Amino acid sequence: MTQPHPVELPGRPWKRSHFTLAVIHAVAQLWVVRWNMRILGFLVLLAFVFRLSAADSPVPLMDNVWSIGSELQTSAPVQFMSRVTREQLARTPAWDPASEFPPLSPRKAEEAARAMLNKLLGERRWSRQDILLKPFDVTTDDGDHREIRWLYVLHFGLLTDTGDESGAFNIIVLMDGTVMEPKPVAPKPVIQKPPATNAPPPKAAATNQANSKL
Repeated sequence: MTQPHPVELPGRPWKRSHFTLAVIHAVAQLWVVRWNMRILGFLVLLAFVFRLSAADSPVPLMDNVWSIGSELQTSAPVQFMSRVTREQLARTPAWDPASEFPPLSPRKAEEAARAMLNKLLGERRWSRQDILLKPFDVTTDDGDHREIRWLYVLHFGLLTDTGDESGAFNIIVLMDGTVMEPKPVAPKPVIQKPPATNAPPPKAAATNQANSKL
């Protein structure tokens, strides 16, 4: 029995196969280039983010002075202000990231703050309502290394039996045990306006007197 001859299609199959392989190779190269560009772009973005996070620490950058206010209400309200400079804070011990505890314990910070309240306002009873650990970036250059310092802010409320007095005080305690003494704030002078009258202006009165002499 005679075997049927295969039917040959028109064209040149080996050239079509070579062209197909070339197209596949070109597409593969394009795909590799696209992915390489994506990876390169991702690495550049990642490096930029790390550089930005190193240069711009999430800890707030401290200006020349940081301050917080307090108030004592007796017969008249008295405002106080506690301030710490960047130089003062930079001289305090740094909190080692490997240590679980700050250089100054919260108990010693509260003892120092209460001693300041007694020195400033006499023997009054205060309730410590809150204690806050606050970090600041005190770096003075543009390098990647950041100088971080911590301080305590202790919030006290005045306890009274009569209600004649009230007060809320914020005391800053540094990590070397230094307490920033609150200073009284001078009240702004009250400028009193002259009372309004219906009298004629002085200039008009002087003019009338000059005309009568003539």
